[in-house]
Amino acid sequence: MPVKNAERKIIGESHRISEKRGNGELRRQVWVDSHEKVTRYNLAYINHRLYPEDNGRVVGYDNTHGQHHRHYFGQVEPIDFVNFAEIESRFEQEWLAMEQRGAEMKEIIIETATEKDFFESGRRLAHLADSGERLPEQRVISFEDPADLLRLLTGARLALFRAIKEKPDSITDISWRLHRDRSAVKRDVDELARFGLVEIESKVLPGHGRMKEVRAVAGQFRLEARLA
Repeated sequence: MPVKNAERKIIGESHRISEKRGNGELRRQVWVDSHEKVTRYNLAYINHRLYPEDNGRVVGYDNTHGQHHRHYFGQVEPIDFVNFAEIESRFEQEWLAMEQRGAEMKEIIIETATEKDFFESGRRLAHLADSGERLPEQRVISFEDPADLLRLLTGARLALFRAIKEKPDSITDISWRLHRDRSAVKRDVDELARFGLVEIESKVLPGHGRMKEVRAVAGQFRLEARLA
């Protein structure tokens, strides 16, 4: 006898992101019952480089076990389901925002330099602009004194940056992951934010108010120091 309301997968789509745009894969899966009514869905952005856990799921939405959830770097939170169009829209907007952040800044250069270096860079960029050539994407933070650079990038702050890059989170949760005092982590986050290495965004949590989430502005930074 046929099983009533037997579930079957009706949609399976995947889209591979190019290497130059960060790699990864967008996925969409939908299941229906014998009456063609949607019973399950799974939307996900998979990128093992950004997040190796949870099968590489960076962000996604599904209704596993009959409840609707949002997945974000390993965190799972319930969401209010309005309709499937709204879920698709939320997923698309999160992906576009994530892609835009990645496109805006891939790397930050932190270096020692002089005022002469700063103005030489300006003349070089002005020449490219006047020639109609494409300007290079760059973000540079330079210090005249190498000691100031070293004071910014302490061992604790480097570990903090890596933790934030691996998984954007609240200061409280980052402190817990690093086994550090929250007030000390907040001081370091504020300092990294002051120099543009991280950013703090206010995020709405469905049914749980708001939280401040710390994110890395770039995927990595490169140190270039010249010691006299």
